[in-house]
Amino acid sequence: MVAVILAARIAPQTVWFIQNFVDAVPRDIDEAALLDGASHRQILLLLVLPLIRPGIAAVAVIGAITTWNDYITVAVFAPDSVKRTLQVALVNQVFDSVGISWSFTMAFALVSSLPVIVLFVLVQKWFIAGLTAGAVKG
Repeated sequence: MVAVILAARIAPQTVWFIQNFVDAVPRDIDEAALLDGASHRQILLLLVLPLIRPGIAAVAVIGAITTWNDYITVAVFAPDSVKRTLQVALVNQVFDSVGISWSFTMAFALVSSLPVIVLFVLVQKWFIAGLTAGAVKG
């Protein structure tokens, strides 16, 4: 289940975002590090990854929110109701044959959105830095 979500929903967007951040790292930094005797692994771990950290944080937040809010993939590929997510359970609650209990539905929606809100509040600084990193030329 996790592999399906990661491969189908998150991987293409992640590659696209991270490619832009890696392309923004000047090639001169890599060449200078090679001349100083750094290996390709050291360049990646010690130079490139710290420079693209805001992009990684932004991609992590977007991926986590996408995975948390994913309804279609879970509803289609998880036939066992025990393994379904809160979003599928919320939709099942709304379409219950007894009728819609709006107070229960709204409470359920609030509880299911709290982890996303808490995650965003915790990483807001890096998320905003990641989204605005490529906005200024120069």
